[in-house]
Parts: sequence; C-alpha cells; structure tokens
Amino acid sequence: MGDDFNFLEWCDQWLKTAGVNILEPVVEYNEDFSIKSLSLKQTCDLRGKNRLRTQKLHIALYHGDDSEPHIIKDVIISDREELNKIEVDFKGPVKAILHNFEDHAYALTRYDERTLDFIINDLYKVKSELERVVIWTQMWQMVTRCKLSALKYYNFVVQQYPHETSQQILSSSLMYLSALINQYMPPQMVEECKEKMFDILMTVLQKNMGDDALMTPVVDNMFSFTTSKDQVNLSLSWVDKKYIHTAAEPDKKIHDLQANNLRSICKTVFKSPHLTNEEKMQLLEKVIGDDKSDIAKNVRIQCEASIPDPAVKEQVWKEITDPNSEISIKERQSKMMGFYARSQFDICKPYADKYYEELKDFDKKHSNKYVEAFMHNMRPTMEILDSHIVKLVAIKGNVPDTSSAYKKQLEENIELLIRCKTLREMAVQD
Repeated sequence: MGDDFNFLEWCDQWLKTAGVNILEPVVEYNEDFSIKSLSLKQTCDLRGKNRLRTQKLHIALYHGDDSEPHIIKDVIISDREELNKIEVDFKGPVKAILHNFEDHAYALTRYDERTLDFIINDLYKVKSELERVVIWTQMWQMVTRCKLSALKYYNFVVQQYPHETSQQILSSSLMYLSALINQYMPPQMVEECKEKMFDILMTVLQKNMGDDALMTPVVDNMFSFTTSKDQVNLSLSWVDKKYIHTAAEPDKKIHDLQANNLRSICKTVFKSPHLTNEEKMQLLEKVIGDDKSDIAKNVRIQCEASIPDPAVKEQVWKEITDPNSEISIKERQSKMMGFYARSQFDICKPYADKYYEELKDFDKKHSNKYVEAFMHNMRPTMEILDSHIVKLVAIKGNVPDTSSAYKKQLEENIELLIRCKTLREMAVQD
C-alpha cells in the first residue's frame, strides 16, 4: 500500500461512510479533437453517509482508426478537492476518454458527449471485454439515475448488440433492455421497440450459428420481445418444430429449443392480441400437456391469468388480495405475473386505483414477503399519472414510524414511479 498509507484515514473514508462517488470528465478539446485541458470531477451520490474519497485509477484515451487506448496510469483522485487536474501526455486527436480504465476506482461514471457518442456507435471496437462489461453496466446505471434517456440506451443496444461477443453482456443487457422497454419507454414506443429488437436478435442468432455460448443467452431472453403478428406466428412454428428458424427457411434449424424456451414462448404469446383464446389454450396444452410439475402448474396459472376477460381479471384480483387465501404465495405470484398486458390496457386500467386503495393497509393483512411481491408485480406502470404518485405519498405519510419496513417499500415505489415518468418524458424529448 506504500509508505504513505494511513490506515486510520483509510478507515474514515471507506469503513465509516456509505454511498458511492461519481466521476465525470471536465474536458476541453482543440479543433482537431486533441485534448486542450482535462480534469476529473469527483462528487457524491445523494444516498448514504457519503464523502469524497482518495482513489487511484487509470485513464484510457482511445484514438486512431483502430481505437487503440493510450493509458495515463496511477492518477490520484483527491478526497478534499472535487476537481482534479489531469496531466495529459498524449498530443493527438482523441475519440473517447474512459476515465476508470480497468475498473480500479469505486465510482459511478459520467461521460462527455464525444465519449458517449463513441460508446453508442463504436464500443465494439474496444478490445478489452472487461472494459466493455464495465461500460455496459455504467450505461445502465446512468439510465436508472435519469442521466441517460431510455431512448439513447435503446439505440446504444441496437447499435452494439449485433457486434458483441461477450456472453455476460449478451445475457444481462437483454434483461435490462426488457425492463427498460416495459417501464421506461413511452407507451406509444413500446411495440415498435420490441418488434425491432426481435428482428435484431434473429440476425444475431444467424450470425452466431454453431456457437452455443453466444446463442444460448440470446435464445433464453429473446421471447419477451415477440410483438407483431408475423413474430407470433413464427414463434408458434418454433413450438411445433422445437427449434428456431426463419420464416423464409422453416426447415433450416438455427437453434434447438428447450422446455424452458417453449414455456417462455407460451407465456409471452398468451399476452398477445393476435391469437384467439381458443388458439392460446391449444398452445398451452401443446406446451404443457400432461406435465404435472410445479413449473408447468405455475406456467398454466400465469397463462390463464393473461386471458383478456374482465371476469378473469376480477377473479385473479380477488385471489391475490384476499388475506385469507389458501393459494400458495408462489401460485399467487404466477397470477400476478400474468395479470397485466399492454394490449389489455382498457381491461387493466381500473386496477390502478384498486392497487393504491389496497396499499393503505396491505401490510397489516399480509406478510412482508408477500407485500414485496405484490408491490413489484402489481405496480401499474402502463400509465403513470401525477395523481398516482400523490396517492402513494399520502399513503406513506399515514404509515406509523413503527412500520419502517413498509414505509421504506412505499418510498422505493414512489422513487420508481418518478423515475419511470421522468425517463419517459426524456425519451419523448429525444
């Protein structure tokens, strides 16, 4: 740790505090995009008992046609001054400044506009898988803190995903993207974004044919993007053949489907408006059949809760809110997961007000674990109104301090609704 290491000071900075620091560049470019001046600004995230901290990091300046990094090593970030001037020992034009190269510092990252443009369009040119993983993670963190719009993140994925070769990125980014489209995108953009991503994933699968390490994470996460009638019909053909193929070449196998893939297709298609209830039930029998396992049982429960019938929704709502219900928590969770569907907005809309009404004393009637599941799965985000947030704030205000766990859950719910609403507005502006 070096002769100058002060253990007590280190404890004050890292063990007696909480929260994460934020690092962002303050950069001025010359006309040829060489760097005229560069500083790193360290600030504190609002959460936790936070403070500035001494940190050591590397800075990578990407340049040239091959996007090679020039490394400025062992830069010390002060625990007393926000702004840290960097001595730049590179004279040429720079495409991007990645100021926590190799992820040595414990910090969230912000990027200057030139670097962000490079990331969105050319990140795949960065050869280090670790660096790409870190940047993908930081981009998502920027979204969740409303520092990057949902639309920009979506365009980033559209641009970079077809080039990516990291199994970790291929898997995690689709889970993030699915959440982003469903919660953070304006409702009028959701179908278009999903449909386009489904087609991109088909292209990725064809490109990586024969490489199971790259194909499996795509296959395991792609079905939630099934949207158009043609995509639904293609998925039904996959169920029949038990492998993925294109519409143009149905006999050319791209990738085998496992039982979990078939169940995922079934759960997604049940929420589609492009099939009749009869066709959906036929699909369910084809996929589940005589399977009596708990997994198959919960898939059936979820699918049946997805049927676009007001009477079905009313019955499901009674079952998941009844404090005396004898249905297991797992089965009730399956019902919750099938309840909402964007194509069933008119049927589901009345349950927004019912949700907030239930929350007034939900903690007094159900276990903490079930409260958490209900809030997570039944939070109505297809339409977010200011009045919804006002209701949650009022409910939280009436919860006694002795119910601190429930108060915290309500606070997190409020934060998420505000984040969703803010990011949707940012996407519209973009």
